[in-house]
Parts: sequence; C-alpha cells; structure tokens
Amino acid sequence: MRCRRGIVAVVDALRHSELHRMLDLTALVSVGIRAVLGAGVFCMTGHAAPLYVGPMMPLLFLVGMCPCFCIGLCDAELSMMMPVGGSAYTYAFLAFGGPRWLRGGCVPDVGASPF
Repeated sequence: MRCRRGIVAVVDALRHSELHRMLDLTALVSVGIRAVLGAGVFCMTGHAAPLYVGPMMPLLFLVGMCPCFCIGLCDAELSMMMPVGGSAYTYAFLAFGGPRWLRGGCVPDVGASPF
C-alpha cells in the first residue's frame, strides 16, 4: 500500500537535499522564452508579418505576451509554495502521485536548456 506525502513532508525532505538554486534572472527569462517560443516563431515572423499583420506586429507580440506573463506568475506562485529544489518534478509528484515513470513524463522538457 502506498502513502502519498503532503506538501509539508516534501518541503521538509527537500530542504535538506543537496540541490540548490543556481539560476539568475537572465537564465530564468531565457528558459521561459525557450519554453514558450519555438524556432518557427523566429523563422516565420519575417515571412508572415508583411503578408498578414503589417505594422501591427508589435501589438501582436504584446497581446501574445499576456498569457505568457500569466503562466510566469503561476510558476512564481508554485515556487513560493515549495521553495526547494526539484521544480517541475516536485509539482508533478504532489499533483499526480502515481508511478515514478508517469511523474517523469508529466515534467516538461527543461533538461535541454543550454545552461
């Protein structure tokens, strides 16, 4: 029989781990931009802007920034709830439980970062 640990137990266990926060603001912004934007945005923007959007391109980017800002606020709130190393794996562990391979599959691909 399995027993799911709560947030308090996970935070207490991970505070004594050897994982430390090492990213500064520039690295975090870079990881966030990489997670939201793909290479297609940078390639297709030059082709699509003159045909479909025209001079409203800056406004289009501002409108697209709003949901990204909300996602960033959600991530900031989660990191304040659980101020420990482990990040997305810890969130998936507390939210879903289940087998370890399933929790690992729920974690976004943040390991491919160039940092």
